[in-house]
Amino acid sequence: MSIEIQTFIDQLERELKGIKDTELDEPDRVEHIKAALEKYSRDRPDEAHLDKAGDGGKYYEINTTTFTSWVEGFSRILKIEYPAATIADDERPRFLLPAHDWALYWEETKHYLYLPNHAPKSSEEMRITYTTPYAFSGSPEEVDIPAQDFYALCALAASYCCGALAAKYGQTLDSTIGADAVQYGSKSGRYERRADKLLQKYNDHMGIPKSGVKASSVIHEWDPGRPAMDPRRRRRVR
Repeated sequence: MSIEIQTFIDQLERELKGIKDTELDEPDRVEHIKAALEKYSRDRPDEAHLDKAGDGGKYYEINTTTFTSWVEGFSRILKIEYPAATIADDERPRFLLPAHDWALYWEETKHYLYLPNHAPKSSEEMRITYTTPYAFSGSPEEVDIPAQDFYALCALAASYCCGALAAKYGQTLDSTIGADAVQYGSKSGRYERRADKLLQKYNDHMGIPKSGVKASSVIHEWDPGRPAMDPRRRRRVR
């Protein structure tokens, strides 16, 4: 579902009821919306799919020419089907095993998909699924996210806004004395509590534990000097 950024701004206004533009203007709110989208992308990334024909080799470069939605440092391969099933023939999908049948390999600045046990022919295709972040684009700016996550994402953006205000009034408190200090201290604490509640609203929707800890995904880096199933191989945690 494509949602324009103005729709996010309007919902954020509802979440931030009572907070004036003089405290947090629209450019700041937009910045927090985009920051929230970045975190959401890491918690529940989008997926891209690629049908890649073989060339008879075992190495396939990962670049934005072929993997058009790939973002280095973010994207990771989720699964590889090989050979890609022909749906019209009701073929059964067959998936390669991570670390055993495929791995990621670096050579200086180039990133490769390495297939130790296969060398797909030009007549064969691999169906690759990988993660990619959500991002605003176009004019007016919009982003295509699952509709059911819209309100949770706005709650996260509102949490960031309240956190920024808590920090703002906390800094003011440090340089203020007397009755004004009590006023700013009260505002800082109020916004901090509000930020926590909004963050919890987002976490509850996303199924994130209160500790904020989620299970990590493991990407295996291929060491050509060791067998594929060697337990000593290097691993990269993403």
